[in-house]
Amino acid sequence: MKDKIFGVLQRVGLERKYFGEGIAYLGGKIYQLTWVAGRAFVYDAEDFRPLRSFVYDGEGWGLTTDGEYLYMSDGSDKIYVRDAENFGVVRTLQVTAKGRPVDMLNELEWIEGRIWANLYLYDQVVVIDPQTGEVTGVVDFEGLQEPSDRTPETDVFNGIAYDAASGDIYVTGKNWNKLYKVEIFEKEKGEERIVILDGGIGTMIQRYGLREEEYRGEEFASWHLPLKGCNDLLALTRPEVIGEIHRAYLEAGADIITTDSFNANRISLADYGLQEHAYAISRAA
Repeated sequence: MKDKIFGVLQRVGLERKYFGEGIAYLGGKIYQLTWVAGRAFVYDAEDFRPLRSFVYDGEGWGLTTDGEYLYMSDGSDKIYVRDAENFGVVRTLQVTAKGRPVDMLNELEWIEGRIWANLYLYDQVVVIDPQTGEVTGVVDFEGLQEPSDRTPETDVFNGIAYDAASGDIYVTGKNWNKLYKVEIFEKEKGEERIVILDGGIGTMIQRYGLREEEYRGEEFASWHLPLKGCNDLLALTRPEVIGEIHRAYLEAGADIITTDSFNANRISLADYGLQEHAYAISRAA
């Protein structure tokens, strides 16, 4: 959709005290969340006429529907299934990948029986089983934008839309200047790897500090795992480096990226039979 220009056909505003968040269409109505006000609004889908509102606890981020219930995120690892008639919570899903919680769930979209959830601050979308909460796939949108399309106002990737009639998927971001119609290709499956990016494994990345051999020392020099890391200081001072690291590992076939230092090390190293080194790594950090 890069070469098409879209105009606003109809608009409805919120009072300035509200920060509008996720919306979903269900049964001729549009449901809209607000970020921190704890209030959801319902509009007539034809003329955007306000119909009613609901009060809820916590923050409102993303919203989607399976055609019967509403599914709501709040930036955590939880998705709340809500009754459209009273906005009450019917059940709660905890989203996990290989048994570990996946948080920062943001924008939601229901696509072919699965929940697609954007991970806030990342150009990745996790595909979630709505019955179990298990992540069944990851879609990487890193590099979708051309550098020439980025401006100082360009913000995070956070928009997903699905046309059930055509099967088309559209994505965009906050203050992005384009809406993208995308086709998803399944990556060839190879050896699964878990890559940890945090201070627990190491703060020195090639091209951005000490050589990996200098950081690992004698004890870790022979490890076959592609482990590098990025600490809080690096994330704060050079965030563009973090993006480069994430992109490189995703392209290399990483299936999990985490910033949870100590516990993540123990779990990931156990997958490789190296759990006895977990304490040494965390202590070194």
